[in-house]
Amino acid sequence: MKKLLILTSISLLFLLSNCNEDILTNQCLPVSYSTALDSITFEYSNKKLAAIYYFFKGSSTYYAKLVISYNPNGTISKAASVSEFQTINFKDEFHYSTSQLPDIMKRTYSGGSIAFFAFSHDQKKRLTEIAFKPTERVRYEYEQDKSNVSSVFVYSQYLQTPSNPSGMGLFYKNLSFDSNPTFYSNSRELKFIFEYRHLIVPTINNVVSMQIAGFINNDISFSPNFLNFDGTPTDPSQPNLLAKYSYTYDKRGNPIKRAVDDPYTRYDFIIQNIKYDCEAN
Repeated sequence: MKKLLILTSISLLFLLSNCNEDILTNQCLPVSYSTALDSITFEYSNKKLAAIYYFFKGSSTYYAKLVISYNPNGTISKAASVSEFQTINFKDEFHYSTSQLPDIMKRTYSGGSIAFFAFSHDQKKRLTEIAFKPTERVRYEYEQDKSNVSSVFVYSQYLQTPSNPSGMGLFYKNLSFDSNPTFYSNSRELKFIFEYRHLIVPTINNVVSMQIAGFINNDISFSPNFLNFDGTPTDPSQPNLLAKYSYTYDKRGNPIKRAVDDPYTRYDFIIQNIKYDCEAN
């Protein structure tokens, strides 16, 4: 049960890929996309992200929207989640030190409770670690000299054992990527929201395959008793699961659909009907 809680808390980390702000290869901004359950639309003001609207699929009334506020220097200061009844569900405030990279996100819920998320970066200004609970954190390792995340590790007090005093375990490895940028690669603000608020793993390109490893201790022993995405136990004889994705692109190379090509990945990881503010001629 403890490992189920850990997996649940970090499952959103690989719903999508992210991008590096230096890779802005086309001029199309995404305006909407859909999953098996929801439709999401993006609103811009002078090419900067202003709001994100969330709809249940088939509905014309949003059930939530995320309103973005900015500092005078152009960095994002707040992201407030507002319900369809115009009440604030929670508000995220970003705090910066000397750079334009955030150090802390303070989340205040409508009931008054507060949570903090702390961010660490390397010398290349890449996000390397997120501490999102007092005893839990996520660490990213990148491909050498690149900005695609190759491995995602998790730390938890539940993983800390005499044979694994660090409490770190390998969650999954990204094995391959395509050569195209992610669909939100032209919006630095959308990239920021995905990476720092939604806690989506930062990569430049789209993930094609990943090895879901469960937890590997420092002594290289594997802990296979974790759960599939549907809640069923994994097969101990095949503890490593391979997730595969395929993409459809428009003529500019923008992804317009992501499909799941394996039986292990949740169907709601499918992304489709990605639309942009420019036509691909």
